[in-house]
Amino acid sequence: MAVSDRFKSAAASRTLDIDSADKDNDLGAVEYVEDMYSFYKEVEQASDVYADTY
Repeated sequence: MAVSDRFKSAAASRTLDIDSADKDNDLGAVEYVEDMYSFYKEVEQASDVYADTY
């Protein structure tokens, strides 16, 4: 195992999985859909591609 793989593995073992309680809940994301779309709408203009930039 490479050093970087061991580092990633060690970091992953210390990472708290905040979604573990909902891993079997297929509808868990439904609670966050409005928040996700609000965020996407806010950042959408920052990632626009303009035709005249090429």
